[in-house]
Parts: sequence; C-alpha cells; structure tokens
Amino acid sequence: MPASQKTLLPVATVLAGLLLPGSAAFAGGPLAVRSTGAPYVWSTAAPIAYRTDNGPLSAIVTEAQAQARVLAMFNVWQNVTTSNIAYARAGFINPTGAFTGGDVDTVAEYNAVNTDCGNGFQSPIIYDSAAVIFIDLGLDETSIIGFAGPCDISATQIVSANAVMNGLFQDGKAL
Repeated sequence: MPASQKTLLPVATVLAGLLLPGSAAFAGGPLAVRSTGAPYVWSTAAPIAYRTDNGPLSAIVTEAQAQARVLAMFNVWQNVTTSNIAYARAGFINPTGAFTGGDVDTVAEYNAVNTDCGNGFQSPIIYDSAAVIFIDLGLDETSIIGFAGPCDISATQIVSANAVMNGLFQDGKAL
C-alpha cells in the first residue's frame, strides 16, 4: 500500500463514523436507534453540510492537505452507485462562544464548538494537531485515532455530528 494511502486510513476510519448515511455502527449495529429499533439516519434531501478546522491536522499534514483528504473520503461514500448521499463543505468551523475562529486547539474551544453542534448549528471536523484536546478530555492520545458521532438528533434523523482527529496519532508520534 502506498504511504499516502496508509495515512488516509486513520482519517477515513474516523470520518466514516461521522457522516455515514445509516449512522455509525459498533459491534454490528447502529450507534443510535429510536425506541422503535429503527436507526437514526441523515436526510438525503440535500447534501450533508460539514465544516472543517482552520488549522493543520498534524505537524506533517497542513490544513489544505487535511481538507483535501476529507473531501476525498466523502467522495468515496458519495460515489457509491446505490446511494443517494451527498456531502458539501460549508466552510471553516463557525465561531461560537469561547471559539472566536481559526484553529480549534483548546478544550474550551472544543466545548464551545461541540455545544454549537449539539444545538444543531454545524457539523465540525476538528483537527487536534498536538492532541491537546484529547489529553485535556482525559483520552489516551497514544491509542485513540479520533472520535466521532451525532451531536443533535431529531425525532427520526441526525441533525448534526462531529469528528475530532488526533494529529499525534496521525504522525505516528503517539505510539
């Protein structure tokens, strides 16, 4: 496998859980289900809008490179011939609360953006280049590639979701 594909795999794993049309799955099932047992899914009436961090993914991967990777990974899902899912980058993560724009690089900024996601206002993809957010949240930066999931769910659909990627893991420095 070429080196460029090897570096895509950790990011692809995280993003797959973020915006799959049928929700993320763990242990053979959806991450979130309704009381009827039916999974929550994204609406396919319009492209799913996501916003990206305005900072680097890691010490090696720039913001522009990370953005290109995210687009390429969403295109894989979007190009499945039996699916009608679509994705659209809506720009950089919107300022909100303690996050005034730019790179989401503190837990206070993450919390502000996550609250906005929880209110259904945006679906952010955060690049934690130095694993500061992971460490401050008490997560093991040496073994966690990233985390993702729905932030806001309506009666039947996912409204917004987030993903946070560990830049130290990306660069192989967390191992």
